[in-house]
Amino acid sequence: MGNRKRKRDGDSKIVRFFQDSESFYRMGLKAYRKKDLRLASKLVKRAVELEPDNEEMMHRLASIYTELGEYERSNELLTYILHHMNQDSVECYYFLANNYAHLGLFQKAYEYALLYHEKAPKGIFAEENNELLDMLEMDVQVEDSIEYPENLIEKQEKARFFLENGQFRQAISLLDEIIADYPEFWSAHNNKALAHFYSGEVDLAKRVIFRILHKNPGNLHALCNLLVFSYYEGDDIQVHSLVNMLKGVYPILFEHQYKLGATFALIGYYRFAFQKLYPLYRKGFEGDDTFYYWLSYSAYFIGQQNLAKKIWKKVLEINPLKDGAEPWNAQNGSNRDNIPERLLSIYYAMKMNQRKKLMVEQQFETNLEKTAIQYVLAVLNGEKPSGSSAVQFAFHVADCLMEQTMEGELLALYWFQLFIKAYEEDIKFRNVKAWASAVHYLWTKKMGRKITQADCAKRFDISDSTLSKYIQVAKKLDV
Repeated sequence: MGNRKRKRDGDSKIVRFFQDSESFYRMGLKAYRKKDLRLASKLVKRAVELEPDNEEMMHRLASIYTELGEYERSNELLTYILHHMNQDSVECYYFLANNYAHLGLFQKAYEYALLYHEKAPKGIFAEENNELLDMLEMDVQVEDSIEYPENLIEKQEKARFFLENGQFRQAISLLDEIIADYPEFWSAHNNKALAHFYSGEVDLAKRVIFRILHKNPGNLHALCNLLVFSYYEGDDIQVHSLVNMLKGVYPILFEHQYKLGATFALIGYYRFAFQKLYPLYRKGFEGDDTFYYWLSYSAYFIGQQNLAKKIWKKVLEINPLKDGAEPWNAQNGSNRDNIPERLLSIYYAMKMNQRKKLMVEQQFETNLEKTAIQYVLAVLNGEKPSGSSAVQFAFHVADCLMEQTMEGELLALYWFQLFIKAYEEDIKFRNVKAWASAVHYLWTKKMGRKITQADCAKRFDISDSTLSKYIQVAKKLDV
Protein backbone atom coordinates (compact mmCIF):
# COMPACT_ATOMS: atom_id res chain seq x y z
CA MET A 1 0.00 0.00 0.00
CA GLY A 2 2.81 2.34 0.97
CA ASN A 3 4.73 1.51 -2.21
CA ARG A 4 1.70 2.31 -4.35
CA LYS A 5 1.30 5.65 -2.54
CA ARG A 6 4.95 6.53 -3.10
CA LYS A 7 4.58 5.61 -6.79
CA ARG A 8 1.57 7.93 -7.15
CA ASP A 9 3.46 10.74 -5.42
CA GLY A 10 6.38 10.22 -7.77
CA ASP A 11 4.09 10.24 -10.78
CA SER A 12 2.42 13.46 -9.69
CA LYS A 13 5.80 15.19 -9.50
CA ILE A 14 6.58 14.12 -13.09
CA VAL A 15 3.20 15.38 -14.33
CA ARG A 16 3.67 18.73 -12.60
CA PHE A 17 7.09 19.14 -14.26
CA PHE A 18 5.73 18.58 -17.77
CA GLN A 19 2.74 20.82 -17.15
CA ASP A 20 4.92 23.85 -16.45
CA SER A 21 4.09 26.57 -19.04
CA GLU A 22 7.72 27.67 -19.44
CA SER A 23 8.79 24.11 -20.22
CA PHE A 24 6.15 23.75 -22.91
CA TYR A 25 7.07 27.15 -24.31
CA ARG A 26 10.80 26.32 -24.50
CA MET A 27 10.05 23.02 -26.20
CA GLY A 28 7.72 24.86 -28.59
CA LEU A 29 10.44 27.36 -29.52
CA LYS A 30 12.89 24.51 -30.08
CA ALA A 31 10.41 22.80 -32.43
CA TYR A 32 9.85 26.14 -34.17
CA ARG A 33 13.56 26.61 -34.80
CA LYS A 34 13.62 23.15 -36.34
CA LYS A 35 10.78 24.22 -38.67
CA ASP A 36 8.36 21.70 -37.14
CA LEU A 37 5.47 24.15 -37.04
CA ARG A 38 2.77 21.61 -36.19
CA LEU A 39 4.58 20.41 -33.09
CA ALA A 40 5.51 23.99 -32.17
CA SER A 41 1.86 25.07 -32.35
CA LYS A 42 0.76 22.22 -30.07
CA LEU A 43 3.44 22.91 -27.47
CA VAL A 44 3.02 26.70 -27.42
CA LYS A 45 -0.77 26.28 -27.34
CA ARG A 46 -0.37 24.14 -24.23
CA ALA A 47 1.84 26.82 -22.69
CA VAL A 48 -0.83 29.45 -23.38
CA GLU A 49 -3.52 27.25 -21.83
CA LEU A 50 -1.42 26.97 -18.67
CA GLU A 51 -0.58 30.68 -18.59
CA PRO A 52 -3.41 32.49 -20.43
CA ASP A 53 -2.24 35.97 -19.33
CA ASN A 54 1.17 35.68 -20.97
CA GLU A 55 1.07 38.09 -23.92
CA GLU A 56 4.43 37.01 -25.34
CA MET A 57 3.33 33.38 -25.60
CA MET A 58 0.05 34.34 -27.21
CA HIS A 59 1.83 36.52 -29.78
CA ARG A 60 4.14 33.63 -30.61
CA LEU A 61 1.23 31.23 -31.06
CA ALA A 62 -0.52 33.70 -33.33
CA SER A 63 2.59 34.04 -35.50
CA ILE A 64 2.95 30.24 -35.75
CA TYR A 65 -0.69 29.96 -36.85
CA THR A 66 0.02 32.56 -39.54
CA GLU A 67 2.99 30.56 -40.84
CA LEU A 68 0.80 27.46 -40.92
CA GLY A 69 -1.78 29.32 -42.99
CA GLU A 70 -4.34 29.14 -40.16
CA TYR A 71 -5.09 32.85 -40.45
CA GLU A 72 -8.47 32.83 -38.72
CA ARG A 73 -7.06 31.15 -35.60
CA SER A 74 -4.24 33.67 -35.58
CA ASN A 75 -6.74 36.53 -35.84
CA GLU A 76 -8.74 35.20 -32.89
CA LEU A 77 -5.65 35.42 -30.69
CA LEU A 78 -4.59 38.85 -31.97
CA THR A 79 -8.09 40.24 -31.41
CA TYR A 80 -8.13 38.76 -27.89
CA ILE A 81 -4.80 40.45 -27.11
CA LEU A 82 -6.13 43.84 -28.23
CA HIS A 83 -9.49 43.57 -26.47
CA HIS A 84 -8.53 41.80 -23.24
CA MET A 85 -4.79 42.11 -22.64
CA ASN A 86 -3.10 45.12 -24.19
CA GLN A 87 -4.94 47.64 -26.36
CA ASP A 88 -1.60 49.37 -27.07
CA SER A 89 -0.13 46.29 -28.78
CA VAL A 90 -0.10 48.04 -32.16
CA GLU A 91 1.82 45.23 -33.85
CA CYS A 92 -1.41 43.25 -33.72
CA TYR A 93 -2.91 45.62 -36.29
CA TYR A 94 -0.20 44.83 -38.81
CA PHE A 95 -0.49 41.08 -38.22
CA LEU A 96 -4.28 41.25 -38.54
CA ALA A 97 -3.94 43.19 -41.81
CA ASN A 98 -1.49 40.62 -43.16
CA ASN A 99 -3.76 37.71 -42.18
CA TYR A 100 -6.87 39.26 -43.71
CA ALA A 101 -4.95 39.94 -46.92
CA HIS A 102 -4.03 36.26 -47.15
CA LEU A 103 -7.68 35.36 -46.57
CA GLY A 104 -8.67 37.60 -49.48
CA LEU A 105 -10.66 39.94 -47.22
CA PHE A 106 -9.01 43.05 -48.62
CA GLN A 107 -11.37 45.59 -47.06
CA LYS A 108 -10.58 44.38 -43.53
CA ALA A 109 -6.88 44.09 -44.38
CA TYR A 110 -6.88 47.68 -45.57
CA GLU A 111 -8.66 48.91 -42.42
CA TYR A 112 -6.14 47.26 -40.07
CA ALA A 113 -3.16 48.37 -42.17
CA LEU A 114 -4.46 51.96 -41.91
CA LEU A 115 -4.83 51.59 -38.14
CA TYR A 116 -1.21 50.46 -37.83
CA HIS A 117 -0.08 53.35 -40.06
CA GLU A 118 -1.99 55.85 -37.91
CA LYS A 119 -0.83 54.47 -34.55
CA ALA A 120 2.75 53.55 -35.44
CA PRO A 121 3.89 55.48 -38.54
CA LYS A 122 7.52 54.74 -37.61
CA GLY A 123 6.91 51.37 -35.99
CA ILE A 124 8.99 48.24 -36.44
CA PHE A 125 6.71 47.01 -39.26
CA ALA A 126 6.20 50.44 -40.88
CA GLU A 127 8.01 49.53 -44.11
CA GLU A 128 6.19 46.20 -44.53
CA ASN A 129 2.87 47.84 -43.66
CA ASN A 130 3.37 50.57 -46.26
CA GLU A 131 4.10 47.92 -48.90
CA LEU A 132 0.90 46.13 -47.89
CA LEU A 133 -1.10 49.36 -48.19
CA ASP A 134 0.38 50.02 -51.64
CA MET A 135 -0.49 46.50 -52.75
CA LEU A 136 -4.07 46.78 -51.51
CA GLU A 137 -4.58 50.17 -53.10
CA MET A 138 -3.12 48.98 -56.42
CA ASP A 139 -4.90 45.63 -56.60
CA VAL A 140 -8.33 46.36 -55.21
CA GLN A 141 -8.62 50.15 -54.79
CA VAL A 142 -10.20 49.72 -51.40
CA GLU A 143 -12.33 52.62 -50.19
CA ASP A 144 -13.57 53.15 -46.65
CA SER A 145 -17.16 53.22 -47.86
CA ILE A 146 -17.07 49.80 -49.57
CA GLU A 147 -18.68 46.97 -47.62
CA TYR A 148 -19.59 43.87 -49.60
CA PRO A 149 -22.47 41.79 -48.18
CA GLU A 150 -22.38 38.01 -47.85
CA ASN A 151 -24.87 37.45 -50.65
CA LEU A 152 -22.39 39.05 -53.06
CA ILE A 153 -19.81 36.39 -52.25
CA GLU A 154 -22.49 33.71 -52.71
CA LYS A 155 -23.33 35.13 -56.15
CA GLN A 156 -19.65 35.24 -57.07
CA GLU A 157 -19.23 31.58 -56.07
CA LYS A 158 -22.29 30.62 -58.13
CA ALA A 159 -20.87 32.49 -61.13
CA ARG A 160 -17.57 30.67 -60.67
CA PHE A 161 -19.50 27.38 -60.60
CA PHE A 162 -21.09 28.28 -63.95
CA LEU A 163 -17.69 29.22 -65.32
CA GLU A 164 -16.02 25.98 -64.23
CA ASN A 165 -19.03 24.03 -65.48
CA GLY A 166 -18.75 25.52 -68.97
CA GLN A 167 -22.09 27.36 -68.59
CA PHE A 168 -20.64 30.60 -69.90
CA ARG A 169 -23.88 32.40 -70.79
CA GLN A 170 -25.28 31.82 -67.29
CA ALA A 171 -21.98 32.97 -65.79
CA ILE A 172 -21.96 36.18 -67.85
CA SER A 173 -25.59 36.95 -66.97
CA LEU A 174 -24.96 36.57 -63.22
CA LEU A 175 -21.68 38.48 -63.37
CA ASP A 176 -23.46 41.34 -65.16
CA GLU A 177 -25.89 41.51 -62.21
CA ILE A 178 -22.99 41.65 -59.75
CA ILE A 179 -21.17 44.33 -61.75
CA ALA A 180 -24.34 46.45 -62.02
CA ASP A 181 -24.67 46.49 -58.21
CA TYR A 182 -20.93 46.60 -57.41
CA PRO A 183 -19.09 48.20 -60.33
CA GLU A 184 -15.72 48.09 -58.55
CA PHE A 185 -15.85 44.41 -57.59
CA TRP A 186 -12.96 43.55 -59.94
CA SER A 187 -13.10 39.81 -59.44
CA ALA A 188 -16.48 39.75 -61.19
CA HIS A 189 -15.07 41.73 -64.14
CA ASN A 190 -12.14 39.31 -64.49
CA ASN A 191 -14.40 36.28 -64.39
CA LYS A 192 -16.62 37.86 -67.02
CA ALA A 193 -13.59 38.33 -69.27
CA LEU A 194 -12.72 34.65 -68.85
CA ALA A 195 -16.28 33.60 -69.66
CA HIS A 196 -16.18 35.58 -72.92
CA PHE A 197 -12.74 34.17 -73.73
CA TYR A 198 -13.79 30.55 -73.16
CA SER A 199 -16.84 31.21 -75.33
CA GLY A 200 -14.52 32.22 -78.17
CA GLU A 201 -15.44 35.91 -77.81
CA VAL A 202 -11.86 37.11 -77.55
CA ASP A 203 -12.53 40.72 -78.54
CA LEU A 204 -15.25 41.05 -75.90
CA ALA A 205 -12.95 39.46 -73.32
CA LYS A 206 -10.20 41.97 -74.08
CA ARG A 207 -12.62 44.89 -73.90
CA VAL A 208 -13.59 43.84 -70.38
CA ILE A 209 -9.92 43.60 -69.38
CA PHE A 210 -9.14 47.04 -70.80
CA ARG A 211 -12.07 48.51 -68.83
CA ILE A 212 -10.67 46.99 -65.64
CA LEU A 213 -7.19 48.34 -66.29
CA HIS A 214 -8.53 51.78 -67.19
CA LYS A 215 -10.26 52.11 -63.81
CA ASN A 216 -7.95 49.87 -61.75
CA PRO A 217 -4.42 50.07 -63.22
CA GLY A 218 -2.16 47.34 -61.93
CA ASN A 219 -4.93 44.78 -61.30
CA LEU A 220 -2.81 41.63 -61.33
CA HIS A 221 -5.50 39.18 -62.40
CA ALA A 222 -6.47 41.43 -65.31
CA LEU A 223 -2.85 41.77 -66.45
CA CYS A 224 -2.32 37.99 -66.25
CA ASN A 225 -5.52 37.35 -68.19
CA LEU A 226 -4.49 39.87 -70.85
CA LEU A 227 -1.11 38.14 -71.13
CA VAL A 228 -2.79 34.77 -71.72
CA PHE A 229 -5.22 36.25 -74.27
CA SER A 230 -2.35 37.92 -76.14
CA TYR A 231 -0.36 34.69 -76.13
CA TYR A 232 -3.19 32.67 -77.65
CA GLU A 233 -3.73 35.35 -80.26
CA GLY A 234 -0.05 35.22 -81.21
CA ASP A 235 0.51 38.90 -80.33
CA ASP A 236 4.22 38.57 -79.55
CA ILE A 237 4.78 42.32 -79.05
CA GLN A 238 2.05 42.54 -76.39
CA VAL A 239 3.31 39.34 -74.74
CA HIS A 240 6.87 40.70 -74.54
CA SER A 241 5.65 44.02 -73.11
CA LEU A 242 3.49 42.36 -70.42
CA VAL A 243 6.18 39.87 -69.44
CA ASN A 244 8.67 42.70 -68.92
CA MET A 245 6.12 44.49 -66.76
CA LEU A 246 5.16 41.48 -64.63
CA LYS A 247 8.48 39.67 -64.17
CA GLY A 248 9.55 42.11 -61.44
CA VAL A 249 6.28 41.90 -59.50
CA TYR A 250 6.40 39.91 -56.24
CA PRO A 251 2.87 39.86 -54.76
CA ILE A 252 2.38 39.48 -51.04
CA LEU A 253 -0.66 37.24 -51.47
CA PHE A 254 -0.05 33.55 -52.17
CA GLU A 255 -3.04 33.55 -54.52
CA HIS A 256 -1.55 36.35 -56.64
CA GLN A 257 1.91 34.78 -56.65
CA TYR A 258 0.41 31.46 -57.81
CA LYS A 259 -1.61 33.21 -60.52
CA LEU A 260 1.47 35.01 -61.81
CA GLY A 261 3.68 31.90 -61.77
CA ALA A 262 1.09 29.72 -63.48
CA THR A 263 0.57 32.39 -66.15
CA PHE A 264 4.28 32.53 -66.95
CA ALA A 265 4.45 28.73 -67.13
CA LEU A 266 1.40 28.56 -69.39
CA ILE A 267 3.06 30.79 -71.98
CA GLY A 268 6.44 29.04 -71.71
CA TYR A 269 8.40 31.58 -69.63
CA TYR A 270 9.61 28.87 -67.27
CA ARG A 271 12.43 30.78 -65.57
CA PHE A 272 10.07 33.53 -64.41
CA ALA A 273 7.43 30.92 -63.50
CA PHE A 274 9.92 29.06 -61.31
CA GLN A 275 10.88 32.30 -59.54
CA LYS A 276 7.24 32.76 -58.51
CA LEU A 277 6.13 29.18 -57.82
CA TYR A 278 9.15 27.63 -56.07
CA PRO A 279 9.17 30.07 -53.11
CA LEU A 280 5.53 29.13 -52.47
CA TYR A 281 6.51 25.46 -52.42
CA ARG A 282 9.37 26.17 -50.01
CA LYS A 283 6.95 27.96 -47.67
CA GLY A 284 4.72 24.87 -47.52
CA PHE A 285 1.98 26.18 -49.80
CA GLU A 286 -0.55 23.36 -50.33
CA GLY A 287 -1.53 23.79 -53.97
CA ASP A 288 -3.79 21.83 -56.27
CA ASP A 289 -2.59 19.54 -59.07
CA THR A 290 -2.29 22.52 -61.45
CA PHE A 291 0.13 24.26 -59.07
CA TYR A 292 2.43 21.22 -58.90
CA TYR A 293 2.00 20.60 -62.65
CA TRP A 294 3.35 24.03 -63.58
CA LEU A 295 6.05 23.94 -60.91
CA SER A 296 7.28 20.60 -62.26
CA TYR A 297 7.30 21.90 -65.83
CA SER A 298 9.10 25.08 -64.78
CA ALA A 299 11.72 23.15 -62.82
CA TYR A 300 12.31 20.70 -65.68
CA PHE A 301 12.74 23.30 -68.40
CA ILE A 302 15.27 25.34 -66.38
CA GLY A 303 17.40 22.23 -65.80
CA GLN A 304 16.13 21.13 -62.36
CA GLN A 305 15.22 17.60 -63.52
CA ASN A 306 15.43 15.88 -60.13
CA LEU A 307 13.20 18.47 -58.49
CA ALA A 308 10.76 18.23 -61.41
CA LYS A 309 10.45 14.47 -60.90
CA LYS A 310 9.95 14.91 -57.16
CA ILE A 311 7.19 17.49 -57.73
CA TRP A 312 5.54 15.35 -60.41
CA LYS A 313 4.84 12.68 -57.79
CA LYS A 314 2.59 15.24 -56.07
CA VAL A 315 0.76 15.83 -59.36
CA LEU A 316 -0.04 12.12 -59.71
CA GLU A 317 -1.09 11.80 -56.05
CA ILE A 318 -3.76 14.45 -56.62
CA ASN A 319 -4.66 13.64 -60.23
CA PRO A 320 -3.60 10.18 -61.55
CA LEU A 321 -5.01 11.08 -65.00
CA LYS A 322 -1.95 13.28 -65.58
CA ASP A 323 0.18 10.15 -65.88
CA GLY A 324 1.97 10.38 -69.23
CA ALA A 325 1.92 14.19 -69.35
CA GLU A 326 5.32 14.55 -67.66
CA PRO A 327 7.46 17.48 -68.84
CA TRP A 328 10.25 15.12 -69.90
CA ASN A 329 7.76 13.53 -72.32
CA ALA A 330 6.45 16.85 -73.61
CA GLN A 331 9.52 17.34 -75.83
CA ASN A 332 8.99 13.98 -77.49
CA GLY A 333 6.32 14.71 -80.07
CA SER A 334 6.03 11.05 -81.11
CA ASN A 335 5.43 9.82 -77.56
CA ARG A 336 2.21 7.88 -77.80
CA ASP A 337 1.26 8.45 -74.19
CA ASN A 338 0.97 12.18 -74.84
CA ILE A 339 -1.55 11.93 -77.68
CA PRO A 340 -4.62 12.53 -75.41
CA GLU A 341 -2.96 15.66 -73.98
CA ARG A 342 -2.12 16.92 -77.46
CA LEU A 343 -5.65 16.23 -78.74
CA LEU A 344 -6.94 18.29 -75.83
CA SER A 345 -4.51 21.03 -76.87
CA ILE A 346 -5.86 20.93 -80.44
CA TYR A 347 -9.42 21.01 -79.12
CA TYR A 348 -8.68 24.10 -77.01
CA ALA A 349 -6.91 25.71 -79.96
CA MET A 350 -10.16 25.39 -81.91
CA LYS A 351 -12.19 26.87 -79.06
CA MET A 352 -9.81 29.79 -78.71
CA ASN A 353 -9.29 30.40 -82.44
CA GLN A 354 -5.60 29.65 -82.02
CA ARG A 355 -4.56 29.25 -85.67
CA LYS A 356 -0.91 30.20 -85.16
CA LYS A 357 -0.22 27.35 -82.73
CA LEU A 358 -1.96 24.81 -84.97
CA MET A 359 0.28 25.62 -87.91
CA VAL A 360 3.29 24.17 -86.08
CA GLU A 361 2.37 20.66 -87.24
CA GLN A 362 5.70 19.03 -86.32
CA GLN A 363 4.47 18.98 -82.72
CA PHE A 364 1.65 16.62 -83.74
CA GLU A 365 3.09 13.64 -85.59
CA THR A 366 0.42 10.92 -85.63
CA ASN A 367 -2.11 10.69 -88.43
CA LEU A 368 -4.95 11.14 -85.97
CA GLU A 369 -3.47 14.41 -84.70
CA LYS A 370 -2.84 15.68 -88.22
CA THR A 371 -6.42 14.82 -89.15
CA ALA A 372 -7.61 16.72 -86.07
CA ILE A 373 -5.55 19.77 -87.09
CA GLN A 374 -6.93 19.68 -90.63
CA TYR A 375 -10.46 19.49 -89.21
CA VAL A 376 -9.92 22.44 -86.85
CA LEU A 377 -8.29 24.63 -89.49
CA ALA A 378 -11.20 23.92 -91.85
CA VAL A 379 -13.69 24.89 -89.13
CA LEU A 380 -11.80 28.08 -88.26
CA ASN A 381 -11.55 29.02 -91.95
CA GLY A 382 -15.29 28.52 -92.43
CA GLU A 383 -14.77 25.55 -94.74
CA LYS A 384 -16.57 22.21 -94.77
CA PRO A 385 -14.38 19.56 -93.05
CA SER A 386 -13.75 16.36 -95.00
CA GLY A 387 -12.69 12.90 -93.89
CA SER A 388 -12.73 13.75 -90.20
CA SER A 389 -16.03 12.45 -88.83
CA ALA A 390 -14.34 10.61 -85.93
CA VAL A 391 -12.50 13.73 -84.81
CA GLN A 392 -15.67 15.79 -85.17
CA PHE A 393 -17.50 13.25 -82.99
CA ALA A 394 -14.70 13.31 -80.40
CA PHE A 395 -14.83 17.09 -80.15
CA HIS A 396 -18.63 17.05 -79.84
CA VAL A 397 -18.32 14.66 -76.87
CA ALA A 398 -15.72 17.01 -75.34
CA ASP A 399 -18.18 19.89 -75.83
CA CYS A 400 -20.87 17.91 -74.04
CA LEU A 401 -18.57 17.15 -71.09
CA MET A 402 -17.56 20.80 -70.84
CA GLU A 403 -21.18 21.92 -70.81
CA GLN A 404 -22.52 19.36 -68.35
CA THR A 405 -19.78 19.00 -65.73
CA MET A 406 -17.62 21.10 -63.44
CA GLU A 407 -14.41 19.22 -64.25
CA GLY A 408 -14.59 19.46 -68.02
CA GLU A 409 -10.83 19.50 -68.70
CA LEU A 410 -10.09 16.35 -66.72
CA LEU A 411 -13.06 14.56 -68.22
CA ALA A 412 -12.15 15.65 -71.75
CA LEU A 413 -8.62 14.32 -71.24
CA TYR A 414 -10.00 11.01 -69.99
CA TRP A 415 -12.40 10.91 -72.96
CA PHE A 416 -9.57 11.42 -75.44
CA GLN A 417 -7.71 8.49 -73.83
CA LEU A 418 -10.71 6.26 -74.46
CA PHE A 419 -11.37 7.77 -77.88
CA ILE A 420 -7.89 6.90 -79.18
CA LYS A 421 -8.36 3.24 -78.25
CA ALA A 422 -11.85 3.18 -79.74
CA TYR A 423 -10.52 4.81 -82.93
CA GLU A 424 -7.76 2.21 -83.24
CA GLU A 425 -10.27 -0.61 -82.75
CA ASP A 426 -12.49 0.91 -85.45
CA ILE A 427 -15.48 1.29 -83.13
CA LYS A 428 -18.37 3.12 -84.78
CA PHE A 429 -19.07 6.42 -83.11
CA ARG A 430 -22.73 7.21 -82.53
CA ASN A 431 -24.70 9.05 -79.83
CA VAL A 432 -22.63 11.90 -78.38
CA LYS A 433 -24.65 12.13 -75.15
CA ALA A 434 -24.34 8.41 -74.46
CA TRP A 435 -20.54 8.48 -74.77
CA ALA A 436 -20.31 11.64 -72.67
CA SER A 437 -22.53 10.14 -69.99
CA ALA A 438 -20.53 6.89 -69.89
CA VAL A 439 -17.26 8.82 -69.63
CA HIS A 440 -18.66 10.97 -66.82
CA TYR A 441 -19.94 7.90 -64.94
CA LEU A 442 -16.69 5.91 -65.19
CA TRP A 443 -14.49 8.88 -64.34
CA THR A 444 -16.58 9.76 -61.28
CA LYS A 445 -16.29 6.16 -60.07
CA LYS A 446 -12.54 6.29 -60.67
CA MET A 447 -12.30 9.31 -58.40
CA GLY A 448 -14.05 7.34 -55.63
CA ARG A 449 -17.17 9.49 -55.61
CA LYS A 450 -20.74 8.26 -55.40
CA ILE A 451 -22.88 8.28 -58.53
CA THR A 452 -25.76 6.17 -59.84
CA GLN A 453 -26.39 5.24 -63.45
CA ALA A 454 -29.93 6.58 -63.14
CA ASP A 455 -28.73 10.04 -62.04
CA CYS A 456 -26.06 10.12 -64.72
CA ALA A 457 -28.53 9.12 -67.47
CA LYS A 458 -30.96 11.79 -66.31
CA ARG A 459 -28.27 14.43 -66.32
CA PHE A 460 -27.38 13.73 -69.96
CA ASP A 461 -30.99 13.09 -71.02
CA ILE A 462 -30.58 9.48 -72.17
CA SER A 463 -32.20 6.22 -71.09
CA ASP A 464 -30.74 3.98 -68.38
CA SER A 465 -30.41 1.08 -70.81
CA THR A 466 -28.49 3.20 -73.34
CA LEU A 467 -26.10 4.38 -70.68
CA SER A 468 -25.55 0.83 -69.41
CA LYS A 469 -24.71 -0.31 -72.95
CA TYR A 470 -22.13 2.43 -73.49
CA ILE A 471 -20.57 1.95 -70.05
CA GLN A 472 -19.79 -1.64 -71.00
CA VAL A 473 -18.13 -0.50 -74.23
CA ALA A 474 -16.12 2.21 -72.47
CA LYS A 475 -15.04 -0.16 -69.66
CA LYS A 476 -13.32 -2.43 -72.20
CA LEU A 477 -11.30 0.51 -73.42
CA ASP A 478 -10.31 1.65 -69.92
CA VAL A 479 -7.53 -0.86 -69.35
